[in-house]
Parts: sequence; structure tokens; C-alpha cells
Amino acid sequence: MKQSGFSSKKRPNQSLPLGKGYRATLEEPDHVLFATTRTKEREPLFKWAGPIAKTKIVLLAKNDNDVKINTPEDIAKYPVGTIRDDVGEQLVKALGVPESMIKPSSNADSLVKKLNTGRVDLWAYEENVARWFIKKNNLQNSDFSVVYTLKEAELFYAFSKKTSDDLINQLQKGIDEVKKTKGQISDTLYNDILSEYL
Repeated sequence: MKQSGFSSKKRPNQSLPLGKGYRATLEEPDHVLFATTRTKEREPLFKWAGPIAKTKIVLLAKNDNDVKINTPEDIAKYPVGTIRDDVGEQLVKALGVPESMIKPSSNADSLVKKLNTGRVDLWAYEENVARWFIKKNNLQNSDFSVVYTLKEAELFYAFSKKTSDDLINQLQKGIDEVKKTKGQISDTLYNDILSEYL
């Protein structure tokens, strides 16, 4: 955003729960979701700027639960924790997992606790972010394993359709510049940013 010339004073940022932010971005102008997995189903719903980074949406299980997923149909045998409107939830539903086996929540902290205590057997979420929440909740990442990969994709800024193309083009130009600008610790400023967070 700095590279694009955005000012946070002119455009204030507000953090919202994903479900609320997702709905607001679908319905209201000048809203953006950061960061959002770009999928075929979501493509027509938003205007896009990016890509920002690669992403992997997975099913995590606690190691001592002995969960086995060999085919997508196996997922339906286990209660799956999801965040409402998150790509993990959308992907699980697209695989035909019955609603009765999907256990939605409004936040990741509660799902970490449910997965740890066995109230859900699987958690459908972006792997890096899930592992950050596991650590944040003072648990050991080594106690949890990826048992299935739902999708590998890329993260983007997802803007409401009522957002001006000029604004989106301005941000896209900044993203492109960051990817070309020499970094201080790696070959590009983009890789400097990624190394700080991923």
C-alpha cells in the first residue's frame, strides 16, 4: 500500500470477522478482503489485485486422533471445523461433506481449542495461518498434521465490485513495483515482506 501511495489516514482500516467482512465486501463499495484465496467460484464476486502469496488450504488433524483421509469421500466421516464463509468451508462443502458434519465457527482461536480437545476431528484452513493460531494458543505445531490438501492457490486482495477500477489499478501497480524493487535482505522487497510473515 505504501508503494501504491495509499494513506491510511485517507482510507481507514477496520478489522472484521471474516463472515461479516465477506458479506460487506459483497454488498458495499470500497471494501476489500485481505488476503483472499482466488477461486473459480469467487472470481465473479470481486475485483482482484495480486497475487500476494501462494497459499495451501488443508485439513489438519491432531496426531493422536488417528484420522485417515485417502479420498474426498473419507472427509465426511469426521466432524470438520470451519470458519464461516472461509475458503476452507467452501471447499469442504464443494466436496459434498454433509452440513451435519461441518462445524462452523466465527474465529480460529475457538477452532484450535475444538481440534485440540477432540470436539472436531479436522480443521479446514490455510496451513500457515492455522499453524500461527496453534502457536498463539500455546500448543505445539508438532502435535498436528496435514491429513489432506484441499487446494493450492494464490492469495489476492478481493475488492467489492462497486470499487473504482482506478483504485484497484493503483494497488496492482504497487504490488508489481514491490515485486521488482530490490530488497534489503533478499532479491526483492516482495520477498523481504514474505520472509517477515511466512
